[in-house]
Amino acid sequence: MTDARRTEPSAFDFWLEYLHLQPDLTQWATTFDEARINWHLDLCWQLLREARRRATTAEERALVYFYEGLLRVHAGDWEQAATCYETAQAGLPKTAVGLRFSLLGERGMLARLQGDVKTALAFHQEQYALAKTYANRAWQAEAKDQQAMDYEVLHKWQAAQQALQQALTLYEQGEDIEGLAGCHNRLGLIALRRRHLPAAAKHLQRAKVLFTQLDRPFDLAQVEGNLGNLAYVNEAWEEAEAHYRRALACFTALNVVFDKIGVLNNLGSIALAREDEDQAQRFYEEGLALARELGGQREVCDLLINLGVINLRQGRLDDARACYAEALSLTHEIGDRKGALDLHRRQMRLWLLRALQWLRRRFTGKA
Repeated sequence: MTDARRTEPSAFDFWLEYLHLQPDLTQWATTFDEARINWHLDLCWQLLREARRRATTAEERALVYFYEGLLRVHAGDWEQAATCYETAQAGLPKTAVGLRFSLLGERGMLARLQGDVKTALAFHQEQYALAKTYANRAWQAEAKDQQAMDYEVLHKWQAAQQALQQALTLYEQGEDIEGLAGCHNRLGLIALRRRHLPAAAKHLQRAKVLFTQLDRPFDLAQVEGNLGNLAYVNEAWEEAEAHYRRALACFTALNVVFDKIGVLNNLGSIALAREDEDQAQRFYEEGLALARELGGQREVCDLLINLGVINLRQGRLDDARACYAEALSLTHEIGDRKGALDLHRRQMRLWLLRALQWLRRRFTGKA
C-alpha cells in the first residue's frame, strides 16, 4: 500500500547527521518512526545499524530489538520478528514501562497476524492491566482497541463491541479525535454486520465527520466505502454507488490498490443488481486485473466467481466454466474448504445446464 504522506529521503539526512553528534538515542526513535511511517525502509535499516552500534544500556539495546521487530514484520519475516520482540522483553529493565507496554501490544498484533488470536488476546489483556496499574487513560484505550480487534477475528461481535465502547469512552475523556474516529468507524462496521442499521449509520457518519476534521483522506475513503456497504444492504443503489465512487476516486489518487479492488467489486455488484451486466463485467475485469497484479488470491477468486455469474447469465457457459475452474484451484491453494464446496456446487449446476442444452439440441434441433 502506498502512503500518500511520502517525503523525500533527504528530509531525514539532517537527522542522521544530527544523531552522530548526540551522546545517546534520544532523537533516534522519533526519527525512525517518521521514516517507517513514510515507508523509507532502507533508511530505517540504516538508522537501526547506527543505533545498534551506539546502544550501551539495557533499555537502549531492548529498544533496538523492538524496532528491528517492527521492520521484520514489514518484511513479512514473522518468526524473526517474534524472536526480536522476545529478546527485547527479556532484557527490558522494570523501569522501562512505556517500552514494555508497546512490546505487549506489538507481540499481540504479531500473534494475531500468525493466526494465534487467543495468545494475541492474552498479550492485550496484559497490556490493559499494565495501563490500569499506571492509570494511563491513553494506554487503556489503545489496549481495549486491540482487544476489540482480537474479538473481531474470533467473530465475538458483542465482546468486540463492548471493548470498543470502553475505548470510545476513554478516547472521549482524553479528547483523542483520531482514536474516536477509528472507534466510530469500527463500531459502525460491527453494527452493520449485526444488522443494527440505524446504529451503523450513526457511527459511520460520526467517523466521516471526524476524519474530515482530521484531514485523513485514506481513512475517509474507507468510511465512504463502509457507508456504501450500508446503502447496499438497504438496496439504496444510487446512494451506494455515490459512496463507492467517492471512495474509488480517493483510493485512485492515493494509489491504494488493495482497497480499490474491493470498491470495484462492489460497484460491479451494484451494476449487476441493476441488471447492467456489461458495466458489471467492466468493473469486475478492472478489479481482476489489479488483483492479479497485486497477487491477492482471495480477491482474484471472488472476482472470478462474479465474472462466472455474468458469463452464466449471458449464456457463455464455457467462459463461466473456465472462471469457476480457476477460482476452485485458488480455493484449494488458500485452504478455503467452504469456498471450494460452493464452487463444486456451481460447477455441478453448470454441468446440468450444459446437459440440458445438449438434450434440447438433440431432440428439438434448437440451440
